[in-house]
Amino acid sequence: MKMHPIPAERIESRILLVRGQRVLLDTDLATRYGVPVSALNQAVKRNLECFPGDFMFQLTWEEVEDLRSQTVILNKVMPPAARRGRHVKYRPYVFTEQGVAMLSSVLRSKRAVQVNVEIMREIGEVKELVAGLGPRARAGTPREAAAFGEVVLISVPYAALPQIGRDLAAELKGKVVLETGNPVQARDGDMAVEARAKGTGVASAEFLPGVRLVRAFNSVGYNSIRSEAHRSGERVAIPLAADDEAALKIAIRLVEDAGFEPVVVGPLARAKEFDYGTPVLGKALTARELRKVLGIAS
Repeated sequence: MKMHPIPAERIESRILLVRGQRVLLDTDLATRYGVPVSALNQAVKRNLECFPGDFMFQLTWEEVEDLRSQTVILNKVMPPAARRGRHVKYRPYVFTEQGVAMLSSVLRSKRAVQVNVEIMREIGEVKELVAGLGPRARAGTPREAAAFGEVVLISVPYAALPQIGRDLAAELKGKVVLETGNPVQARDGDMAVEARAKGTGVASAEFLPGVRLVRAFNSVGYNSIRSEAHRSGERVAIPLAADDEAALKIAIRLVEDAGFEPVVVGPLARAKEFDYGTPVLGKALTARELRKVLGIAS
């Protein structure tokens, strides 16, 4: 049998919170396993004794409608064959971590085993990361994070930003949001070209209506973020742009606490000056160097 590459998207981005449990939809798992969702569910039904209620359950119509209203199922998850117009035609099954672990034993394929190893590895990596951050840190879904945080940092491929703005509008409304993404056409498609033409600060504000937006942490690579924080001497500069003065003050304090020097460039319209493709992108400049390149007075 021909083996197809496992989808590269990390599984934690597909986790939903239902009935207080973190679960994965049958459609997402079927995509990972490279089988039709009907085949996955048939295999499960033939082995129901392996899937008690804390391993797997079927969504109610109310839960389907709740997810549909958040555009998670109809617009993002459900395949075309499973939706007609505005109505979902079947109630999906969802699987907890234990249920996912059991799936490879009932699907009985090398790919299923390989996929489950990757999923369990990703889940383990997240748990290790959280443990390393200290006792006050915990993992959560994007919706949980958006609801919990007083200040939210969004760092996703730029093409995902419009969906986040739609799905999490209620949770993010009125909150300070630090947005770090860079629109890259090769990855994000034509929307990246449009965003860069407007300026990412302007485009991001359109994708995230109702938030108190600050563009931050997009111009310095993650390796420098990791290695240069709190360095001695002149610190690495982080350019900031915002229209909300109070949100900007919060971002300034967070940048300082993270071990960098904030440089206020101006309103969101000026975030274009440190966008993808500008001379400052990807460079760990000091504040003095950054101001010189951007023509900002000290």
